[in-house]
Amino acid sequence: MLPLTEAEIRKQLPTPTPGIYKLLNKKGDVKRLGMDVADLAGALVKSIHPKYDFFDFKAAPSDKAAWNQLCEAWHFHRKHDFLESEDHPEPPRGKYWTCALCEEARRY
Repeated sequence: MLPLTEAEIRKQLPTPTPGIYKLLNKKGDVKRLGMDVADLAGALVKSIHPKYDFFDFKAAPSDKAAWNQLCEAWHFHRKHDFLESEDHPEPPRGKYWTCALCEEARRY
């Protein structure tokens, strides 16, 4: 867990990269998941909010890899944490990907 500050985000992610992030409360519970296909740091900075205290992230080699990581994280955390949204993540607009874990049929 890392403090959710712009300085810490920029320190951890100095160059643009695709990947996923987790936003956690002060107890360390994962409350929100997200991804960005190009600039994970930028997405994290936009997500800074007083209700989140910490973040975690995982860089990915491609947008598709980030999507697969997000689905995997969502399936895990929906069972173990109280995520703010119970809706399955959506792939990036224009991508026709399904979740490898549940074959979620929604495509965008």
